[in-house]
Amino acid sequence: MSRHRVIIVGAGLAGLACANELSRAGIPFRIVDKGRGAGGRCSSRRSSFGRFDHGAPRFGVTDARFKKAVDGWEDRGLVAAFGEQDGAPAYIGTPAMNSFIRHEAERLDVEFGLEIGAPLKRNGQYGLYTTYGEPVGDAEFIVFAAPAPQTADRLPRSDLRDGPKHVNFDPDWTAMVAWDEGSDLPDLGSGSLPDSIASVEWQDELPERSRGPRVVIHATLEWTLEHLDLEKPGAASRLVYDLKKHVGGFPDPAHVEGHRWRYARVRNAIGTSFGFDTSLQLATCGDWHLGPNCEDAWLSGYLLGRALVDELS
Repeated sequence: MSRHRVIIVGAGLAGLACANELSRAGIPFRIVDKGRGAGGRCSSRRSSFGRFDHGAPRFGVTDARFKKAVDGWEDRGLVAAFGEQDGAPAYIGTPAMNSFIRHEAERLDVEFGLEIGAPLKRNGQYGLYTTYGEPVGDAEFIVFAAPAPQTADRLPRSDLRDGPKHVNFDPDWTAMVAWDEGSDLPDLGSGSLPDSIASVEWQDELPERSRGPRVVIHATLEWTLEHLDLEKPGAASRLVYDLKKHVGGFPDPAHVEGHRWRYARVRNAIGTSFGFDTSLQLATCGDWHLGPNCEDAWLSGYLLGRALVDELS
């Protein structure tokens, strides 16, 4: 198996920020992810009707270190300023929400499609294997940059494991809905919404998006929890029905697709920037350390990356 000083498991914003600091310092690393591609909660989904940004609709920027990274993405045309979030300047990926994530993943050579099991330590090194038992590689340090439940499942019994075991996430049902060009539609989302729907995000009004009437519907937390076990088509159809009934009707959509985010938003972050046990040679990062926002995830990974550079340089 190949050897690296660090293997990072998880290529969301936290894992990528951590990898970037290692790359800048010239420390050999490898970063893997179980998904098919980059994005996480900044994902975009293609369809014959255009893209849907069905995760986070935008992200706020308050920290100067994160702002420096965002400025670099903006200079490359990968993000654009887009209103505010919680009183802070907000940004959106361009031409898709996941554009800046994809750029970072390609630059840092992320390997996708590798679901990692618990690491095995021997002679001061960890061996990583997929959940099917296929060898992945050896490393001196393992970083888990995955959601808290997945991280807790793979860590040995230790103080490091206690944190993610007690983190809770709120889920979110979303529906991706499109109509044929020229459909006569009301201004969905600008007025009141039914109790089942938290927001309606028009996709063709976002910067650098293709034309064509389409929206992403985000359900309320209460409705999501009550209907968490629905199949995707059923959940999406119910949200469309509720919206149609509430606004007094609109043409039948030509495309309806659902997505269930089980780990949409951190409910109770543990309040530490990252987890780092030098004796175990294990570390953790992610939004569940600091808070529910994209900036929190990035900061956790960035700060862990700086700590690893100090430890390994």
